[in-house]
Amino acid sequence: MPNTRSTIIKSPGTYLLSVFVLLILTLSPVEKSFALNDISKAERSLLPQWCKFTQTFVTGAQGNLRYQQYLGQYGEGWKHVHHFCWGLVSMVRAAGYDTSASQRDYFLKSAIMDFDYVLERAPENFVLRFDINLKKVRALLTRNELNNAESLARQIVERWSDRADAYGLLAEVYLAAKAPHEARKALEQGVDQVKDKDRLDQIRSVLAPSL
Repeated sequence: MPNTRSTIIKSPGTYLLSVFVLLILTLSPVEKSFALNDISKAERSLLPQWCKFTQTFVTGAQGNLRYQQYLGQYGEGWKHVHHFCWGLVSMVRAAGYDTSASQRDYFLKSAIMDFDYVLERAPENFVLRFDINLKKVRALLTRNELNNAESLARQIVERWSDRADAYGLLAEVYLAAKAPHEARKALEQGVDQVKDKDRLDQIRSVLAPSL
């Protein structure tokens, strides 16, 4: 399956998405769409490599061939994945150091809308559904929509009970809600469930100072 981890977590010290660049969009979230030249090289470098083989990102004959290969491998859901990539760009922009509160809220709303666009159209078993849901929780969390973030994070844990990142994100939601005891319980819940024990240990070590 496409690997998203390399752009999200490279080491315990970079558990949260690294961000560098701010650009301001002029369209409303409903009207907004990205063209490739709207996205800087720095922003593109933070995206998963496979984003370049999605609609609006793909260029050239070789790129189109790879797009068709992904479409054949992952199904109809791949037609919509560029919205996931757009959402990731919006989250990068939301986290810019000089982004105003109103701009940040705009970018986060845009990201959530793009994530929902894919979730509503891709099959339930689509290969990136887990990753898209994780990013939606993080966007909700950043907007301080704690109830919605918790609800979705719980659904993720229930559906993907073998994924360490599901428990890590639920713990983050509880920490944001100032409930460290619940955060510890979420992580402990994953000990007997997850396949990747090392991954869970990594997440626990990152969150440990806040627990």
